[in-house]
Amino acid sequence: MNDLMENDSIIKIAEIKEKIVDLYNQKKIIHVSVIKSRKKIKSAPANITGVYTNFFSIEAKVSCYNENFSINYVDIYTKSIVIYELNI
Repeated sequence: MNDLMENDSIIKIAEIKEKIVDLYNQKKIIHVSVIKSRKKIKSAPANITGVYTNFFSIEAKVSCYNENFSINYVDIYTKSIVIYELNI
């Protein structure tokens, strides 16, 4: 049973990565909310600046200036970070 749940999680994380790659290739602005962190961010506009094996990087406008963040795909899966354009 656990193997089945692990395989399902791996497939969903792979789907998330595929959607992130599509958004990156389209050069779309995304909107990011960080829910479980010391630094709360709500619906900040951002650009995806790089896509890597285990994470991707974004540049988001926070307050008055741009900040760079690295986001793990698992954070999207666990909903610690929300990207509204993914519709997950």
